[in-house]
Amino acid sequence: MFAEAVQSIHDSVKEGETITAPLEASNVFPPMVISMVDVGEQTGALPEMLLKIADNYDEEVDVLTESLVSLLEPILIVVLGVIVVLILWIIMIYNQLVAMRQRVGQSFSDIDVQLKQRLDLIPNLVETVKGYAAHERGTLEAVVQARNAAISARGQGTGSEQQIAAENQLSGALRQLFALSEAYPDLKANQNFQQLQGEISDIENKIAAARRFFNNAVQEYNTGIQQFPAALFAGPLGFHEKTFFEAGEERQVLEKAPQVKF
Repeated sequence: MFAEAVQSIHDSVKEGETITAPLEASNVFPPMVISMVDVGEQTGALPEMLLKIADNYDEEVDVLTESLVSLLEPILIVVLGVIVVLILWIIMIYNQLVAMRQRVGQSFSDIDVQLKQRLDLIPNLVETVKGYAAHERGTLEAVVQARNAAISARGQGTGSEQQIAAENQLSGALRQLFALSEAYPDLKANQNFQQLQGEISDIENKIAAARRFFNNAVQEYNTGIQQFPAALFAGPLGFHEKTFFEAGEERQVLEKAPQVKF
């Protein structure tokens, strides 16, 4: 590099002038190089001097390169090792969160089967009650509307807050509907009504059992995405809190309401 630069300046110097002054004016070359060029020019050995400068420069570059490589190699190995460990760590956390989210989904699918069966029984139940208590229009319409809302909420996503709220609303409407049987002995004694009441009672018991497993899975999942270090990656990776399926006071009444008395 220095050799080529010196040769370029030398070629541009006019005849009778020395090359030392332009070298000093360039502020590029160290004093040692300028001294060597000056000696070479005075002795007429400038070409040999330029070759010597090039050799020395190449040797210094090689030594410097080897030093840098030997210094940086351990650092690069450590950095690459840390990156690999970090990637494996994130993958492990991601897989754990995926497994917990799948357990939540599987747990709710068990509930969803029972909810679907309950929805299928409601039209027959409403028609049966209507035959004995047709003037109880408000209660019957409330059940029908709650059923329609529950069906619509299923399109919002399995286990969504909308679906859980709609199913709880339907449970409250069913509670009121079953309470009518106490005021209508003929309805209460109807075989079809008793059969539907028994089937819905069995479904409610299965929903209650499946709901406990679902809420346990949600608790584990929500805790997992909130704990460090998973909390650092959960949100960006698409993991968000799930809603518990709690029925509150309606759950206690519902579990008692569909009791068949003879």
